[in-house]
Amino acid sequence: MDQVMSGNELTSRALLWYTENLPWHRGKSKLIFAVKDTFSLHLDGDQKVDRLGLHWVLNPSDHSEGYLFWVGNCDLWERYHIQRLLTKGSVLFDIGTNFGLYALTLAYNRPETTVHCFEPNPVTYARLTRNISLNQLPNLHPHPVGLGDWEGTACVINNNDGNSGAVSLGEGQGTVITTLDQFCEDNRIERIDFIKVDIEGFEARLLKGGRRSLERFKPMMQLELNPPALARAGASVDDVLGPLKSCGYEFYQSERDRIVPMEPLPKIADYLVNCIAVHPQNRPANLAH
Repeated sequence: MDQVMSGNELTSRALLWYTENLPWHRGKSKLIFAVKDTFSLHLDGDQKVDRLGLHWVLNPSDHSEGYLFWVGNCDLWERYHIQRLLTKGSVLFDIGTNFGLYALTLAYNRPETTVHCFEPNPVTYARLTRNISLNQLPNLHPHPVGLGDWEGTACVINNNDGNSGAVSLGEGQGTVITTLDQFCEDNRIERIDFIKVDIEGFEARLLKGGRRSLERFKPMMQLELNPPALARAGASVDDVLGPLKSCGYEFYQSERDRIVPMEPLPKIADYLVNCIAVHPQNRPANLAH
């Protein structure tokens, strides 16, 4: 006798069919999560899926991985802008790579770009390297280290059990940490064109440990400004933007398919802004488009 699927199983399959077969449209993510919440749909454990032209192993119950699993897309405009700002031969650093959304999609869509990705959480790094191996991207280079303002070891702090993207670092044991400057020296890095940073409040310490490299390469940057995460790390938005501003950087943000000046600069009460920092000496011609 054929096994009869439950109502939730049928609804899950129908929702995933919609995710995988109908094109992206405005409001798609809200509709998917409304259905998911209404029917209390839940999947846990590794699921092999194809998303954004790539193969993935994702856990739908994880907040970060689940968004890509259920919706089929994530950080659409942020990735769009980074991709179009890269030029042939660019070198991209993805700091705080997690399961690989930015690193893999940008390496795939810009095969002439060299992508270095940094993920210090051993559990998440295993997920990242598994996703990399599924897609065989020779221009992508993973590193199981964190970048901060000291060399040695760091402890991994899980701030939310259901969100692999909410992991931060602190002084202690558990993973390897170095500075951006030391990494560039050890690996003879001669070029950095873009740095994407999402490290849960650790951004100020990254900049402190990478000042020589930033002054030398003047890369464009996308930094997540998350005041609560920064406060947990004993820092603020000013601690991130201040050093960059003193180096001459200008600040922008995405408005869907446009990049506009970030004015006024975000205050401590504001929540989660992706800031694009650009040095005038390396301002791309297509920045305003």
